[in-house]
Amino acid sequence: KSFRIQEALLPVNMQFHHQRRDIHDKMEVTRMHIEETREKCNRADTAQDVCEAELNALTETLDASMKEEEHVIQQQKSVQDEMQSTEQELKDLHTRARLCPSLHDEL
Repeated sequence: KSFRIQEALLPVNMQFHHQRRDIHDKMEVTRMHIEETREKCNRADTAQDVCEAELNALTETLDASMKEEEHVIQQQKSVQDEMQSTEQELKDLHTRARLCPSLHDEL
């Protein structure tokens, strides 16, 4: 019984996996931009205030991605908790069904 629930949740788990991978890709691109900006800022021809503004914006983007990932992790955890709860309810129903033949016929 539990296998059917896990199988049904496979597309949902794959969606979470893809979301997290996309977020990680976005974070990696942002990190590369941060590094490029730092290198550009180390050159004398770049205004310091421009550099700081750019770095601050990139850091905010990175922070937002990390928060987005945390949100996806929490969603995934909620789904997994709900699945475990549903599995327990099913086990309880089957236990009760064994004790009550008329309920067993309904399941």
